[in-house]
Amino acid sequence: MSAKPFWIRFVGWAAVLLLVVSTKSVSCDDNQNAVKLNLCRVSDGSFLTPEHFALYSCAKCYRHMDARLFANGTKLQQRGIWLLNPETNERYEPSYQNRSSPIFKTFRTSKQINLWINCCEAAVECCETMRETPLQTGKAFSLFQ
Repeated sequence: MSAKPFWIRFVGWAAVLLLVVSTKSVSCDDNQNAVKLNLCRVSDGSFLTPEHFALYSCAKCYRHMDARLFANGTKLQQRGIWLLNPETNERYEPSYQNRSSPIFKTFRTSKQINLWINCCEAAVECCETMRETPLQTGKAFSLFQ
């Protein structure tokens, strides 16, 4: 089953992210369905396709980086899976693989760029691990498995 497109709707300063993954919505209580659909869980309990998880995670990585790592006044703001320039209202897809993106020009040095890329890559790897790891159902969870 493939995921249907998602839509983002901006309402003033708040962004509402609507994700439609199938005709049946997937909740955090329906983990087995999410695994079957190859989705990755985000911190709020919702599930995203691996592609959208990568973008959302890269936006989060960017958001949580210290403002001192950016050239003066160039840090973008996170809006859902987008990074927004508050002065121009331009939005950018936070793909760490697109080196021509204006996002890269916001960092002070290549070292800061690499910190962001490493965070994005770790999130992608985490998503892949979540998708490949079978759920432990029907038996008690043990820290010493």
